[in-house]
Amino acid sequence: VLADDAPRGRILAVRALGRIGSRKAVAPLLALLEDPSYLVRYQAREALDALGQVEGALACFDRALTLRKDYELAWNNRGNALMKLGREGEALKAFDAAYQLSPKVGVESEEKWEERAELLRKQGKLEEALVCLHKAQRVEPDNPALWKEKGQLQFQMELYGDAAESFHKAMELDPTDLESLRMRGQAYHRNKEYGKAVESYDGVLAREPQDKDTWLLKGDAYRDMGMVKEANDAYDMVVEIDGDNAEAWYRKGLMLAGRGKWGAAIQFYNTAIQLDDGHEARGWARA
Repeated sequence: VLADDAPRGRILAVRALGRIGSRKAVAPLLALLEDPSYLVRYQAREALDALGQVEGALACFDRALTLRKDYELAWNNRGNALMKLGREGEALKAFDAAYQLSPKVGVESEEKWEERAELLRKQGKLEEALVCLHKAQRVEPDNPALWKEKGQLQFQMELYGDAAESFHKAMELDPTDLESLRMRGQAYHRNKEYGKAVESYDGVLAREPQDKDTWLLKGDAYRDMGMVKEANDAYDMVVEIDGDNAEAWYRKGLMLAGRGKWGAAIQFYNTAIQLDDGHEARGWARA
């Protein structure tokens, strides 16, 4: 407990202002940021934060840290305020300072490790972000959302085999999560495990037979396996579900072009262009 000479009355006043929960409390709370008592200033910051006054909260944290650089909770909450302001780089430094002072306070839960991972990912520090997700999973090993997030990060890092395993685990923990099942298929596809990719897409389509995006992905997997008829059948399903799907018409054209049927391919390219004037098929149609 920090020693402080603040009269109890002023601390109670800060708490009462915080409970008001309206803009009327902002002005007196801002005035209390100049109070000589450290605890009064700190609690005024917390009340302002609750009222959405993030800038005021941040100012109070800065003042608190000029008085005590080793106050880990202030560093941690400063990081939270900076995150709300979209200043991820500064937030990460604040969280680092908090964690160095006290790991239990700086990153005390799965949520904190997950937040830290997201900040690192935005900065392009993917390996460090993955380490944070590993630590988050030590706290909550059976959280399907964490496995899914881990798979997405591994996919971004081109660790496709690992990503497929993570998506598989997410799906095991939450069998209703068709997105993880679809993404598992995409990871298998990128890892050139085409049969497993098709199996994953079939799992999605068994429950969502009108999912045109998954039919498109399934067609791509068949195409890369050299299974022309099956690929065309999948693309035809997309067109049957959505006749205005430019991507399906374009892919049908690619299949024909691959077999040397350029005239028919260009017709499909032109259909794609009519549906989407900026589609990449325009370059092929000119060729």
